[in-house]
Amino acid sequence: MIDWTVNFGHLLTFAGFILGGLSFVYALRQDIRLLSARMAAVEKAIEKMESVLERLARQEERQNYFERRITAIEDNGCGRLRELQGVNVVPFKG
Repeated sequence: MIDWTVNFGHLLTFAGFILGGLSFVYALRQDIRLLSARMAAVEKAIEKMESVLERLARQEERQNYFERRITAIEDNGCGRLRELQGVNVVPFKG
């Protein structure tokens, strides 16, 4: 047969389980808050990196444009000089 008596030890064990569970939930909530703050910081850093990469891509396009112009000038000569000399001018196609 089962002994249904409750003594102080049983109550103390039950309170220990409750306090342990509550402390676990509290610690988990703190960890989630910290992770949330860290994620926000990472998102800001990623946004800055996106901005930098976008500027870098623009600079690369500008550099490519100028390289094409320089190559065209090297290949065809300076169009203004040809105009002054009366030679047919080949327009730049960039």
